[in-house]
Amino acid sequence: MKPLINLSNVERAKMLFELFPDCIPGSIQYIKAIADTICNDPSDLKQNWNEQFFTADLWIQLANDTRQRIEKNGKELTKSSRRFSDQLFDGYNVLFTVHCLKQYITSKHCTSSSFANAVEMFFGYDV
Repeated sequence: MKPLINLSNVERAKMLFELFPDCIPGSIQYIKAIADTICNDPSDLKQNWNEQFFTADLWIQLANDTRQRIEKNGKELTKSSRRFSDQLFDGYNVLFTVHCLKQYITSKHCTSSSFANAVEMFFGYDV
């Protein structure tokens, strides 16, 4: 096994899935809910945007792309670690997905402290 520092985001996500398969459906639902909120009212996000690293339009695009990937892949995202990791953690999508996961693990919706710790271990850095 490679050291954690040498794992790609896709490899980290695949490992997270394989360690905590029961936590994946809830986390995907949470990610989709955030994406839906952003896509359904992008003007609200734009008015409150204060991120300096990238634009609100890019964030909306990432939310829309993530939502489409979740809708297109459906239950396969909860059954296949490869599908989960390739669809949600590849390219720039990882920025949105990890942001949502970090919100998820601090919400009441996440009931596994072990999953929360794993998310922090795998993605606790700035992507």
